[in-house]
Amino acid sequence: MRVCLIASYPPKNSGIANYSANLYGELSKLAKVRVFKWTYEGIASTLLSPLKNLRELKRVLRDYDVVHVQYVLGEYMFLFLPILCLLRKKAKLVLTLHEDYTNLRLAPLFVMFHNIFYSCADLILVHTRQHRQVLSRRLRKRTIVIPFGITPEKSKKKVRKNTMLLVGFINPWKGHDLAIKAIDVVRKDVPSAKLIIAGKPYDKKYTSRIHGLVRSLHLEKNVEFHKGFIPDKEFKKLFETSEILLLPYRRITMSAVASDVLGYAKPAIFSNIPALVDFTDRKAVYFRKGDHKDLARKMAALLKDKKKKQSIQKEFRRLAERNSWKNVAKKHMSLYEGV
Repeated sequence: MRVCLIASYPPKNSGIANYSANLYGELSKLAKVRVFKWTYEGIASTLLSPLKNLRELKRVLRDYDVVHVQYVLGEYMFLFLPILCLLRKKAKLVLTLHEDYTNLRLAPLFVMFHNIFYSCADLILVHTRQHRQVLSRRLRKRTIVIPFGITPEKSKKKVRKNTMLLVGFINPWKGHDLAIKAIDVVRKDVPSAKLIIAGKPYDKKYTSRIHGLVRSLHLEKNVEFHKGFIPDKEFKKLFETSEILLLPYRRITMSAVASDVLGYAKPAIFSNIPALVDFTDRKAVYFRKGDHKDLARKMAALLKDKKKKQSIQKEFRRLAERNSWKNVAKKHMSLYEGV
């Protein structure tokens, strides 16, 4: 069986590129797999990319048994799916969907567009049951929920007591403002509590707003910023040395950071978004989405509860082993054979 994976790929810095590299690393041990690297940057270049690759796409769809696309609109744009459907020949087409587009302006039009062209796929893969429900009833019949792969990690560095880490792009739906308001409450009970915010500003207006919030609440001693793209070495150090991870998201389809949290087996507090609760198998601590007071209560309680932290670590190690990239790759191969 010949498999071709069409996807973003390192050295491009993106969550999909890292996902694809991890998946390919294990798939290549099981079958002959080629990666067709799709690494375009900029709207115009990305929009025209399927036209630039018309001949190669046609050959891939003719010569391979399975063509598997790691799909997100921002990395392919609007011409890709129609052209893929038009050129499709012998190969069985598999799509992994990484976004649901329900948060965008004119969301019904985006969802309708994708539902039309998703119908060309023989198999659709998503990471959560909630994402599957967004698809049309007709598409759900060919859609399977498959785990987001996890890399089990061994932490060797000493943990900084009472530190909580929120890592990733800085934008409103990640809930940085909720974490800052919560730490203002927590410090009254745990004066040494520190929130570390690490990530590249994605929304400059929102980033300015959360800096202003820190100043207005006089939290300079309790909030630490690491701005910009976080290199792998620093990312690993931040994960290993933080006591608790925070994911106070207002919305999410799936999160690579959540995968890392399980991989490092770090005690964590998540907003009670169904996708996150599902992925973590209800083994973490959860707070009511958007409620910083509830988040503060959960933060203060977990900082003090050694047994709860140990219990979460034990469960996360189990989940990390179950959903390791090795096991996820085996599931992919089984599904390829099925189509």
